[in-house]
This record gives sequence, C-alpha cells and structure tokens, in this order.
Amino acid sequence: MERAEIISTLREVLPQLQQEFGIYKIGLFGSYARQQHTAKSDIDLVYELEEGKTLGFRNKLEVEKRLKKRLGKKKIEFINYRYLNPVIRVELLKDVIYV
Repeated sequence: MERAEIISTLREVLPQLQQEFGIYKIGLFGSYARQQHTAKSDIDLVYELEEGKTLGFRNKLEVEKRLKKRLGKKKIEFINYRYLNPVIRVELLKDVIYV
C-alpha cells in the first residue's frame, strides 16, 4: 500500500472513528509519509481526540484492529498526539500528513 492509498483509507474511516471514539484528527507520519518505506516498515499514525474524550485500552485495541484490517498491515503504531514527547513531536510535525 502506498501513501495515497493510506491517506484515502484514513479519510474513509475517520468519520466513523470520530463518531464512535471521538478521534477527530488522524495523520500519517514516518517512512510511509516520506515515501521511504520498506517491506518491514510499520505504518505510523498519530491521532487527536475531541476535548474531554479518552481512548481506553480496549477501545484503542479495537481502533488498531480496524485500521490494520483496512490498511492490510500487521504492524501499526497508533500514537496519541497529546502524550508525545515534545522533542519527538517537533520531528513528527516535519512530515505528518493529516487527513
């Protein structure tokens, strides 16, 4: 799967993720965003929740399961923007593509 396909798929699933889990923003970053991925690369995703919402452990696993199924990838890094280390956040913002 290429970057454009991933972004298109994320656009398709975002409305449902927002309605069910409060995820209002999702972005692709890392090797797929830079188009430097290999067969061993995971898909790196960052998300933001609506104010006052939380994503518990079980719900996070459910979202990851759905994304893996739709994206056809075994490994996905699914990270809450709020909890990113500030140094990592600066690097992430260099190549993140929000949908």
